[in-house]
Parts: sequence; C-alpha cells; structure tokens
Amino acid sequence: MFKKFLSQILIAALVLPIVVSCKDNGNDPQLTRELKRLSRDESLSAEGREEAGVILSQMEEIQTVLTKNPGLKALPGNSARVSPERAAKIHHENAEKTFALLDEQNQLIHAMAENVKRVSKIKYDHQMDVAKIAETETLLLMNLLVLRHITQSASRRILMLMTKFDKPYFDNLSENSATKQRLLSDYSTALAISSITANDLRVTLKQLVELKKDALLSDTLKLTIDRVVGGCAGHERLDRGQVDKFAKESLTSTAQESLQKTMASYHDLMKAKSLLFDPANPDHPIVHVLVIVSNLSWGLINTMVGLGFVITAAIVAPVTQVAGAGVRAMGYEPLFMEMRMPKLRIADSGMQIYADVCGLGFIPSKMSAGLFELDFCTGYTFASDHEAGHAKQSALLGPLYFPAAILSYILNMGHGGFIEDWADAWATT
Repeated sequence: MFKKFLSQILIAALVLPIVVSCKDNGNDPQLTRELKRLSRDESLSAEGREEAGVILSQMEEIQTVLTKNPGLKALPGNSARVSPERAAKIHHENAEKTFALLDEQNQLIHAMAENVKRVSKIKYDHQMDVAKIAETETLLLMNLLVLRHITQSASRRILMLMTKFDKPYFDNLSENSATKQRLLSDYSTALAISSITANDLRVTLKQLVELKKDALLSDTLKLTIDRVVGGCAGHERLDRGQVDKFAKESLTSTAQESLQKTMASYHDLMKAKSLLFDPANPDHPIVHVLVIVSNLSWGLINTMVGLGFVITAAIVAPVTQVAGAGVRAMGYEPLFMEMRMPKLRIADSGMQIYADVCGLGFIPSKMSAGLFELDFCTGYTFASDHEAGHAKQSALLGPLYFPAAILSYILNMGHGGFIEDWADAWATT
C-alpha cells in the first residue's frame, strides 16, 4: 500500500509542473496581451485589427475547451474488484465523454490551421503595399505561435487521457483497442501540426528579419515581435524527456512502445511539410496530415487491403517469371504476362504510396486502398490527383469505404457513379 501511495505521489510530482506551467495550460498571457493590444492599435489597418481579434477569439475558444473537465468516472485502483460488466460500463461512458471533448478540440485546432493558410495567402495580392505585407506577416507569426502553443498543450492533455484507458481491467474489452488507437491518432496529429508549425515559424521569422533589415516594420510591429519571440511563446514546449518520464511512470510497457514508435514516425513524416499557403500547391497540408493519420487508424483496414495487393504481387511476380522462363525453354513465347516485382514510391499527388502492381488487374487502371495508390499498368502520373480524392474518402469513411464503392458501382451498372464523382470533387490540385 505504501509503495503504491508513493508511486502516485511521484506521478503527481511529475505531472503537476507540466500541467500548471505557462507551457501546458493552454494559456499564454504574453500572446493574449499582444493580440489584445494589436486588435485596438490604431496604427494598424482596420483589417489588421480585425485579424488580430479573430486570432485572439480562436485562441480563447480553444483555451476554454482545453480547460474543460471531461468528468470521467473514477477508475478503481484494484482490478480484482472490477467485474467485466462494470469495466465495460465505465469504459463506455468515459470514452464517450473523452471523444466528445477531443472532437471539439480537434475542430477548433483545424479551424486555426485553416486560418494560417488564409492569412499567409493575403500577401499574394499584387495590389498590396509593403506596409500591409509587413502587418500581415506579423499577424501570421502570432497565429503560428498560438497554434503551436495550443497543439503542444493539446498533445499533453491527450497523453494524460491515454493513461485513463491503459488499465488491466479494460484490456479484455474489444472496444478499448479502438479507443487507444483513436487517442494515439489524435496525439500524433497534434504532434504533427506542432512540428509543421515550428517549420513555418522559421520561414515567417526569416521573412520578418528581412523586412526589419529594410526598415519596413513599424515600431508597433517591431515591439510586438520582440515581445513574443524568445519568451515563453517562442520556445519548444514538448520536451521529449518529460514525455518519456511521464510515459514510464503512467503507461504499461506495451503502451510506451506504441507511443514512442508513433512519435518517431510522425516527427519524420511531418518535418518537411508546411501549413503556409503555396500558390503551386493550394490543397491545404493539414488535409494531407489528417488523411495519413486516419488511414493509419480509422481507415487502417483499407490500407491493409492495399498492402495485401502489394504482397500478392511480390509473391506472384517471381512465379510468372519462372513459368515464362520454362515456356521459353521449350521454344515458345509465353502467352501470359510476366509480372515484375512491385515498386513503391511517393505518389504523384503527394498523399499516398504509389505501388506498381502491373499484371494483377485485368485492364489498365488504378485503385485506391487507404494510403496505397495501386497502379495496374497505367503509369505514375495517371489520375494520381483523382486517387488522392479516394484516399480522403477512405480517411472519412474508414471501414465503410469499400462497401460504399461497391454499392456505387452496383447502382450504376458497373460504372463509378457517386463514389467517382465525389473523388473528382476531392481530387488534389
């Protein structure tokens, strides 16, 4: 009993500094003060003051959600006293409350990420003067700082929520696996957006430095930048050491392993992406992030189907080559296709894994299966943007994607119907 009590004290001693410090409670007083000041500063344009107000409003709205108590039912400490029926009831109620809160949180973070693209797009207006560009870049900096701060706070909160479902009496519940996967997915998304935002901050700060060198920043903007950069708002908050310690104290070894693998893979995956508007690639990168994450969780079954095609091609290809060689040894040319080994690369759309499985299909075509763009002898660039539209459908529909596609073809006598029209509408551009 004393060891258990001591363990809880140690966990609390680790968690409390994380929860109450300026870097974890979702509230950054410095950012709040500067946004309020900018929203009232007459030296800014009316549009600039309004934009500062929008960022402030989004920040405060997310902070409200981050401080909400999901009201989870208390979890028994002694698993021997928890019946399967009681464990299932507690799990169901806690999962419902957790997901409702996370849905609200994710929606607000997504809205702020969209705002980054909208603000970064403004400077491409050729009629805008340099002073307005400087103002817009400063507001973009504020938006990115807020987004990074919020996603880091959100990721900590999700990490804490993971511990609530990492209990021995939940392990026998089939739905707990899906719950853990959803939490890992949301955690990974928050980490990814935070990592992307860090890259975008470097780009934006570099542009502001150039504007400052050319004396194109007003005193108001220079003061704002000096106050927010280098302080609490400008530092990396997601300390890997703290996360590792928290995971070691609060998660089982299996959960720790999943967490570490997820963190490593998503940091590598997102390090080169950006939320900033790019005229050459107007499809928002946050869409790519969410599609990738969802097709590795909710839509994982579709991705596994795609992987099945690749594995099948890898098995069948050598068989066809050996058979072809045997027919030639008898003096004849084989009248069947000798498949080559499948080749994998990033799809032309940038949203999927392109897999050359030429020979598995009856006609030249392409098919999307989660993160896989399967090519049946059509070529790398053919309809890649359209297939990315299917990848978004897979991310949204999850296990319902293939049933929906099959139903669409049945209703249209073998033609694509609504599922293909939908993919055209969601194609990357």
